[in-house]
Parts: sequence; structure tokens; C-alpha cells
Amino acid sequence: MGGALLQNLNRDSLKFAMKANHAVVGGHGRDVSKNPVTDRGKRSKAGRQYVTKRAGMWSSSSLPPVDPETNCLITRFAPGIHPSNDDFETIRRRAEIAPPGQEG
Repeated sequence: MGGALLQNLNRDSLKFAMKANHAVVGGHGRDVSKNPVTDRGKRSKAGRQYVTKRAGMWSSSSLPPVDPETNCLITRFAPGIHPSNDDFETIRRRAEIAPPGQEG
């Protein structure tokens, strides 16, 4: 990921990696995950993921939310879907973390 060029960080030191969790093969959906016995921290969630925010707390699940409109994930890359053209300031505002007690 090129982190060593700037800060000498990698996906293991950041505990972050993008992983596949669902695939369509021959027209049929399949859950995909990994569960390495050598490092439980690299375990991934299987199935399509949904992220919701309730009472200021974020949670993820492979089960769809009761109200699909509450899913906070946005599809960015898929056939026929183009990434958003948000400017840097819009992305920066979206990434800001509210102080405790002031969550949106």
C-alpha cells in the first residue's frame, strides 16, 4: 500500500485491510471470509456488511438493517457505478469525529 514511503506503516501495524466478504459466482451469491489460525486479529466478517449508527454508536452486521435506509455504507466501486465527485472539504467534514455527547 506504499505506507513505508511516508510513515513506515503497513496494513498490519494499522490493523486495517480491505477484504472481500461476498462474491457472486455463476449468478449465485457466496459469503467469503478468512480465519487464519496464526493471527486471530486478521479474521474477517463473512457476508455482505451493513453499518448503522444508533444512539451515537456505530455497529456492523452481515444482516440487513430493519430499515435499509439506515445502512451508512456507500457503494463506491461496482460495474456501472462511478465514484463520487466529492471535493476534499466535503470528505474532510464527513470524516470528522464529533466530541463525546455530540454525535450526530
